[in-house]
Amino acid sequence: MKFFLLLLSLYFTIDVIYCQTDPNNTYNVPLLDFTDNPVNKSLLCSTPGCCAIALTFDDGPDGAGGATDAIVDFLHSINLPATFFINTENWVNVNTDLAAQKSIKNIVEYRFNLGTHTVHHKNLPDLNNTDIADEIVGVQTTLNKFMSPPPRLSLFRAPFGKPYQDDTQTHMNIVSKIAADAGYFHVSWQIDSQDYSCGNNITCVVDPILNAVDRGEWGIVLMHFVYQNTANALPSIIDGLKQRKCEFFTIEQLVHAKYGKSSADVMDDYNRKSKATTATSSAFLLIIFIFSKFLF
Repeated sequence: MKFFLLLLSLYFTIDVIYCQTDPNNTYNVPLLDFTDNPVNKSLLCSTPGCCAIALTFDDGPDGAGGATDAIVDFLHSINLPATFFINTENWVNVNTDLAAQKSIKNIVEYRFNLGTHTVHHKNLPDLNNTDIADEIVGVQTTLNKFMSPPPRLSLFRAPFGKPYQDDTQTHMNIVSKIAADAGYFHVSWQIDSQDYSCGNNITCVVDPILNAVDRGEWGIVLMHFVYQNTANALPSIIDGLKQRKCEFFTIEQLVHAKYGKSSADVMDDYNRKSKATTATSSAFLLIIFIFSKFLF
């Protein structure tokens, strides 16, 4: 009887350690979340206490002659790191739009970070589990059709940031587990440019970012590479950040600062440990079941 109780306590100990480490992250999924300090920036900065900035862009590409190419080409011309989270059937259908395909190829060729922002930019908590998975992995499926070799996508940002912010714990548990099981590392943000609400007002895009830095904020900046106004504002944003002694990084550099490895390696390790934990838990349950047959 004592041995049976010992086995039972060991099983629940494993469950707590591996599945309940963070009450807001039930499956202990690796990610860069919405906290004020996403990583230890002393591991990033060349000077103590620098303003560490990772520029990120969502929703594109937008096709020939649009903001996507203007933003990508400008950042490439000044050798500034950035990360792009793409949709494949949002502003254009990447499956058939050759200009959009070329934009994505340029992002990879210029050595920017590339991630999935889902296929259609739908609100993931509104979907069933199969559709959630299809939205997340479908971007990779499209890249496989026109890129040789295709990059492996392991960075992921959910549309609207949901359910990783401002949503229910149930939705968080479902979506985060589906994404992680598929090998995707979720990336949130600290500073929202709100460029989607600015129309043609450049100052409207610049001020939220620089004002946030003036308040001492730093980290991941959210912008969108489908608005010409964002492309027009970008030189002023970067000049302002440089005047404030900010240093620029990719998301992969932030991931490495937090986990010591790339997002792909982080997720591969997570899934190996997850499978091992499931196997161990199953074995304990089987042993407990067998002993219960003898004891009761």
